Amino acid sequence: MAMTKDVWNDISCEKYREYLYADGSVLRIDNPFKIHIAKSSLGGHAHRITTCSDKAYYVSPGWIAIRWEAFSGYPLFKF
Repeated sequence: MAMTKDVWNDISCEKYREYLYADGSVLRIDNPFKIHIAKSSLGGHAHRITTCSDKAYYVSPGWIAIRWEAFSGYPLFKF
């Protein structure tokens, strides 16, 4: 995946995206639309996500896993 400041990848094939953390907490983002990935000053890679309903999320590095479900007929891994 490209990680330049101008690249936004389409993830609209995902029903939802969940970030799982070591303490058991989960950040769920429904109907994600686009994602931008960039190196964080904290180490790792931060995710900026926009949704189909015009919400925006900044997800700092620190999750232990990411899970998602694709809509029927779409591949689980797109890029």
